[in-house]
Amino acid sequence: MDTVAAQKVLNEWLARLRAVPYPELASRVGSVTTDEVARDSERSWQLEVEVSWDDEPDGNVRVMVSIDDGGLRAFVPMSEDFIKSPSGEFVGE
Repeated sequence: MDTVAAQKVLNEWLARLRAVPYPELASRVGSVTTDEVARDSERSWQLEVEVSWDDEPDGNVRVMVSIDDGGLRAFVPMSEDFIKSPSGEFVGE
């Protein structure tokens, strides 16, 4: 897997999700969504976004994004995450 290109795509998705307001993220808690992102005319990346409470309900929200190329990397995808508080601040950064 081209980890440099995958990291770039992962960072772009993280940036978009970081801009989502806390109430919208909180409404997504418990969800796992997947998207296909084209790499070229024949291949794509698979992205998975999981949203969960970090510690307790109605508290901080953890958003984790994983990316793989559908090959062996699917068993150990690249992942990044962030935590957003109810006040809209990022935790642990």
